[in-house]
Order: sequence, then structure tokens, then C-alpha cells
Amino acid sequence: MAQLRQDARRFAGLDTEIVVVGPENQKAFAAYWQVNKLTFTGLPDLEHRVLRLFGQEVNLFKLSCMPAQVLVDKSGNQFGFLDY
Repeated sequence: MAQLRQDARRFAGLDTEIVVVGPENQKAFAAYWQVNKLTFTGLPDLEHRVLRLFGQEVNLFKLSCMPAQVLVDKSGNQFGFLDY
């Protein structure tokens, strides 16, 4: 997340939006965004609906999902996972 924060202006210059989707609830997400002063969008996805749309692995034993970054263009085409 720190690297995304550092690169946010660079992405904006490339006409690219950063949207972070995570398994936390809305209150936890808002608190994290406020404490870390993140300028991009965070989307809580407690039921993993959005994450599963992009093939994100959900680990039921950890009650969480594995971290990943996905590039999606303006038309909704997915270009795979990033090793950021």
C-alpha cells in the first residue's frame, strides 16, 4: 500500500485510477485510509464478491484473501496480476 501511495501521482498522470479492494468492513477500511492518508479509492468487499470476479484467491483457513494487484482498463478488460 505504501508503494501505491508513493506512485499515486504517477498513475494519475497516466490517466489511471487506483482502486483498492479488500476483505475488511467499511469501518476498518475508513480508519486505515484516514490513518495512512491515502488519496486513492478503497472499496471494502467483506463478502469477497469483487475479488472473486477477478479470480482472487480467498483462503478460508485464514478467513482472508491473498494480496494482489490487477490492471483493468476503462472497458473492464483485465490484464492480469501485478507483482508490485
